[in-house]
Amino acid sequence: MRWFIARIRYVFERATKINFKRIIGFARQAQRVTPRTPLWIIIPDMFYCVVRYQTTFEHYAQWDYRLLRGKERATFMTEPKSAMLSRAFNSQAKRHLFDDKVQFAREFSDCIGREWIDLRSASTDEINTFVSRHPKVIAKDPEGVGGDGIKVYDTRDYEDLADWVREAKRAGTPLVEEFLTQHPEMSRLYPESVNTMRIVTYVDPHRDIHVLARVLKIGNGGNIDNYSGGGMYTMLDEQGHALHAAYDGDGTVYEVHPATHVR
Repeated sequence: MRWFIARIRYVFERATKINFKRIIGFARQAQRVTPRTPLWIIIPDMFYCVVRYQTTFEHYAQWDYRLLRGKERATFMTEPKSAMLSRAFNSQAKRHLFDDKVQFAREFSDCIGREWIDLRSASTDEINTFVSRHPKVIAKDPEGVGGDGIKVYDTRDYEDLADWVREAKRAGTPLVEEFLTQHPEMSRLYPESVNTMRIVTYVDPHRDIHVLARVLKIGNGGNIDNYSGGGMYTMLDEQGHALHAAYDGDGTVYEVHPATHVR
């Protein structure tokens, strides 16, 4: 019952955010693998997959659903399925800690490995002290997803620090963190973003931890490594070796990084 309620709630939330311009764009992307298939066939099939297989329009295009049969389509762990599983098995009482980056940073300040400040509540002295230690910072929307709105600032470019504070607040990015320097090998792969590894885990009823997936996210042309923000990703094995080439949101496959020419 809990699974069913979570599924209904998630589908309703998605339905209220439909953007038909984006749907047409994803349909045209999907059309690349079957060029002779008209959009009036592809678009209804996209909606069918949303309902039948709990996929998204993005997944339909990016995962070449046009080439898959029903049994194959059913094997994918889609974003809605993942979200519904998360809601069914994780405590909703703790969800706010993961939906708000400021609350997360406050709760896990001893684990995140970086200094941060909230411009909305920090005093002028606290802000001045923070940027004296970290003149280059990254600013975020506390409730943002997919890297949306993230911006890198060098506060030394501003004659009056108050101007920068107002600009960051106006942009809706009051969460400010020190700019991290990543490992040289990760920087060699792509130096303009912090390239990260995302590990998906499941804790079973016996409290044993199972690793479901290991993903290496890589930036490409910007300061974030998010797939939705122009980045790419590949899957890793237990030793951290890439299992295949990287892949971006436009369906482009990269054996070698286009900016650094690192394999």
